[in-house]
Amino acid sequence: KKEENSTVESGQDTDDGQTRQDWFYSVLQKLVEKGEPFDFNYEKNPLHFDEHEVGYILEFSNKNGEALTSQMIQVYFKKSKKTINRLLYELMANSEDHEFFETNLRKLHTTKDALKRVLKMIKNLLRFRKKTLKILELIQIREEMVAEARNYKREQVRIGKKVEREVIDKLKAVTLKIKEKIDDWKKESLKYDNFVFKGCNYILKMRDDFSQ
Repeated sequence: KKEENSTVESGQDTDDGQTRQDWFYSVLQKLVEKGEPFDFNYEKNPLHFDEHEVGYILEFSNKNGEALTSQMIQVYFKKSKKTINRLLYELMANSEDHEFFETNLRKLHTTKDALKRVLKMIKNLLRFRKKTLKILELIQIREEMVAEARNYKREQVRIGKKVEREVIDKLKAVTLKIKEKIDDWKKESLKYDNFVFKGCNYILKMRDDFSQ
């Protein structure tokens, strides 16, 4: 693929026809900004599973699958579909992602094995959600450090070179950590070419920060 400019507009189509979502406008970014709990469905909305419930039902179905009645499976299936839709919304999934999950869900019959498959889908989306939140959390920390480093650069005569060097070293460390997290994040079930934040491919934005 062609190398891209660091700045893109939210929702703008790429050269290959894909749409890049801007995580700055996501529900997850709002959680980070407000310092609210990161746990999925921390509000305990009865329409959706929370992370604990997904883990519990998977473990229960593995150990005591015969205890799952057809009525229980139907209820869990219905709740699973709503949970997946909510996760796809939070993860800014595109129409192709929605179609992929809807097609797979339609193919499944309400059986114990099918329920396990659906719960594993949810588990994978929850893992992707956690990774996205971690990146957003690190970006918030890094952006504060960038502002601090630029401020120190302007006032380096007053603060001294040693303090400025310490700030730059910490900034480089968190920059490397974010790059590693994004590289790992790209391997998840929802495929994104880039991690876009405030209209920028954040990997390229980090590179540009050090060139200024």
